[in-house]
Amino acid sequence: MKVWNLLQKSEDTTALHVFNISIMPVNHLEFQSSDLFYHFLKQLLVKNGIIKSANVRGSTTIPDPISQRDIDEVIELLLI
Repeated sequence: MKVWNLLQKSEDTTALHVFNISIMPVNHLEFQSSDLFYHFLKQLLVKNGIIKSANVRGSTTIPDPISQRDIDEVIELLLI
């Protein structure tokens, strides 16, 4: 919504910046693997205090150390 509002105010450069730091990293994780995205979403919900556990039932992919680092970095960006 923030990107859209900025575009509506003709603040294209700021909208692109917000898109690149908040939406693109999430898209990057999502397109790596849908199972990986479940881990990201659950961890984000835990960090925001919405749920207590980031356990994913029946997942076929577990984040490797590099993917987990990516997840942690994106969550930190989103929480700033």
